[in-house]
Amino acid sequence: MSNNLFAVRELLATVIAYLPKLAIGIAVWLVGSWLIDRIIKVVKTSLAHRNFDVSLESFLLNLSSIGLKAFLIITVAEQLGFQTTLFVTILGAISLAIGLALQGTLANFAGGVLILVFRPFKVGDFIEAQGQSGRVTEIQIFNTVLLALNSKTIIIPNGILSNGTIVNTTRVGSLLFELKIEVDRKSSLEQIRRIILPIMDNDTRILKDPAPSVGVSGFGAGYYLVISGLTHPGEQDAVTHSLFEKIAQAFADNNINGPETHNYVHNA
Repeated sequence: MSNNLFAVRELLATVIAYLPKLAIGIAVWLVGSWLIDRIIKVVKTSLAHRNFDVSLESFLLNLSSIGLKAFLIITVAEQLGFQTTLFVTILGAISLAIGLALQGTLANFAGGVLILVFRPFKVGDFIEAQGQSGRVTEIQIFNTVLLALNSKTIIIPNGILSNGTIVNTTRVGSLLFELKIEVDRKSSLEQIRRIILPIMDNDTRILKDPAPSVGVSGFGAGYYLVISGLTHPGEQDAVTHSLFEKIAQAFADNNINGPETHNYVHNA
């Protein structure tokens, strides 16, 4: 009986001695949880004001929450007297192993984050990158999806995309197009301008400011004309094909010909 009483007294003494640590641990957990909630709300508000991508915003919030809660658990464990050094070492080793195994995936994730944060392009832009070109339809965490002009879907990993050259033809909002045509030297340049400029003026796809132009770039058997203007990105091919067709018909109607060809016969 005396042994049992002694054991109970020892247990009570241990519990009483441990109560301050337990109380501090509980207090740290409650205060830490409250602080984490506040921090997550501040981060969420900051990301919303910066118009971050929804998928990236959700991922960053979850990552921040997990990281802060892991730190809080380790802090509380230390307050309760647990040795956390070994736990941190094991966690670091596991993280390193996972990182090495997922090197390529992590590089693509990091590239996706960089693209979504710095925004070298956005959904709807027409870009050229990694030897491919097309309109951006999706910016995912690991890949970017393009729709090419031939309606093919192109998927580019964000790792190589973020580290390579990107040509964004949409950002300025306009793109230069040029047509080169050779005409007979007997043709009047003023007449040619009177024919071509109204055709371009009537095409709503061609921007009027700055105005399109018709100039001479050189001489050969005839005049080398350069017809240029600005159009919306993605429409330059349709515009140039349409102009070639309309100008060819207008030249035929006004007897404007290509350069004359000459045959020379040399007698030995």
